[in-house]
Amino acid sequence: MLSDPEVIGTVESYIDMDFTAEYSVFRAKEDLKKIFIDMEDEYFRARANDVEDIMTRVIKNLLGKKAEDMNEEYILVSDELYPSETLEMDFRKIKGIATLRGSKTSHTTILANNFNIPALISLDCGNIYSLDGKVAIIDAESQELIVEPDEDVLSSYEKKIEKEMEKARELKEYISKNAVTKSGKKLNVFANIGSEIEADEANKNGAEGIGLFRSEFLYLGRKNPPDEEEQYRAYKLAVVSMKDRPVIVRTMDIGADKQVDYLDLKKEDNPQMGLRGIRLSLSERELFKTQLRALLRASYYGDLRVMLPMVISPKEILETREIIDECLEELKNEKRHFKEFKLGIMIETPAAAIIADELGKYVDFFSIGTNDLVSYTLAIDRTNNEIAHMRDDYHPAIKRLIELTVAGAKKNDIEVGICGAMGADPKMLDFYLDIGLDEVSVSMNKILETKRNVINAD
Repeated sequence: MLSDPEVIGTVESYIDMDFTAEYSVFRAKEDLKKIFIDMEDEYFRARANDVEDIMTRVIKNLLGKKAEDMNEEYILVSDELYPSETLEMDFRKIKGIATLRGSKTSHTTILANNFNIPALISLDCGNIYSLDGKVAIIDAESQELIVEPDEDVLSSYEKKIEKEMEKARELKEYISKNAVTKSGKKLNVFANIGSEIEADEANKNGAEGIGLFRSEFLYLGRKNPPDEEEQYRAYKLAVVSMKDRPVIVRTMDIGADKQVDYLDLKKEDNPQMGLRGIRLSLSERELFKTQLRALLRASYYGDLRVMLPMVISPKEILETREIIDECLEELKNEKRHFKEFKLGIMIETPAAAIIADELGKYVDFFSIGTNDLVSYTLAIDRTNNEIAHMRDDYHPAIKRLIELTVAGAKKNDIEVGICGAMGADPKMLDFYLDIGLDEVSVSMNKILETKRNVINAD
């Protein structure tokens, strides 16, 4: 198998994208497993296990690890984690993440939630290196890291884990159910993902679509930006994995806490309000065009939709549509397979929410990004833990801005959803149903719980 030209070619293609050899083999392994699993012939489907076995051994050899080392599970403790640093982590081995700095709405925390990994942020533990090799319990509910627990504590947590596992088993009955309330109101429950591989996992977990594919993670942790072919393959795989269900891709939201060296961006005093999101995309036109071409090509294979981050005026939408038109003309002349996608925007600033009725004239849907909307409305930096206690998702101003956005969508007869952390908040569910929200997009570990809450609502 390792001498197969297709296997070698797939690994080399990722190495050419400036990924490490280990991560390239991992990505190739996941791609090839997907191909075999989707085959009708039972013999070929079984070969997915061979791919897993053989290529995992290659990864172990590349890392210089013994088999027993690779099977170890651990809690990752760090000063701080940036999104780019999480890209090559094997989240299946990580049982918890604890950092000395950061915030509960940072992208690292969001990623941890996606993989159902408990996370402690702003941990007060002194010298983190003194924890290396020690047995510990991480409790995200009480926000505790219990180092070297005694037998009684271990026993009590084993019982807690068993209860949580029982809850998880009970939630599985909602995988194939539609999220419809007792009175017949439909509220779609979509998933937030950070890579094409996660789309298949979202599908298995009962997601009714992908409400946020964070495409910026394709751009992080590398020396050069992804080319059109790499992006096309990633978006296509996500679309195919979700079959006929919607896949909403956010165009690259680079900037703020997601920096890339190859763009040589100037250091900003306040990057949260600087060159990020759609502003950066429009300033890097060729880079943006490459992404839009890949998205148009992938759209051919299913219900792919695209949304623009950090939009504050119609001008940014119209400029984007001009570039899309250029891409359509080029792809047509090249005789490529492509399909136009629905174009939406994220509502992340008070400005966008206030003029939602005007912005709705130019797009096909809205998605409310509550993480940034709360930060910008309350003037609280989402990455600053010193003032994190002042963050209030239930502030009356937040609800009013959400109401304004939904009203603006309804006025223009377009769909509106939420893709921030508030989407999974059970305390907000009645409010969402009352104002007529169409969809909530939540982290992977919240899909079934949210579906259950909707189905049991009046």
